[in-house]
Amino acid sequence: MPSSPTSRQFRDSVGMFATGITVLTARADGSGHGMTANAFASVSLDPLLVLVCVERDAVMHKVLQEVGRFAVSVLAGDQEDLARYFSDPGRPKSMAQFLPVPWRPGPVTGAPLLELLRAVSEYRGLFSKFVRPNGQARRSWLDRRGTLAGRKIHDPQAILTSTIRFRYLIQDSARDRIVRPEGDLYAEMVNYVKDLTLTRGLRALLSEACERPGCVHVPARR
Repeated sequence: MPSSPTSRQFRDSVGMFATGITVLTARADGSGHGMTANAFASVSLDPLLVLVCVERDAVMHKVLQEVGRFAVSVLAGDQEDLARYFSDPGRPKSMAQFLPVPWRPGPVTGAPLLELLRAVSEYRGLFSKFVRPNGQARRSWLDRRGTLAGRKIHDPQAILTSTIRFRYLIQDSARDRIVRPEGDLYAEMVNYVKDLTLTRGLRALLSEACERPGCVHVPARR
């Protein structure tokens, strides 16, 4: 880096330093907010202290001033979708932004602690083979082998079978390929890939695969 770097050169240089990604959350009086943050570090072991940096004009800064407490969820390598979701300014406001995401209240702060529900990422990963993250079409069909390929899905055959049963994908047996739907079902796929928007049909699909009793983002099993 030059002795008098521009802001862009400084950003590029420090960006080469690998860091973790977290989601900062706060909640009080029925309202709450979440924010993706990588400016997070441990400060002290005695007393136990952490540091997180939030811009003054960010919504989270105002929430923290009001609440005075927060929770931090450290994301795993396969939770990129959560990092992108909580950095998207178009996501729902207040506690509505947590509806598509599995979480539990923190025992001390009450703020949401995020949990990785396998089904959420697996179905999104499958849909992403047909829809790009920005919502644009990736392809209209894919052969069965290509549909089942990849390491992000624990049981791809089971996921594909349930998706076909709920008609979010169509099986073309004659040509041994999987075809994306059209109309409303395709629109639901697009919105789910983009921002995890849940419809009644997608809730039913996830409910079938949900392994955590009482998961807040799907209906309770009867």
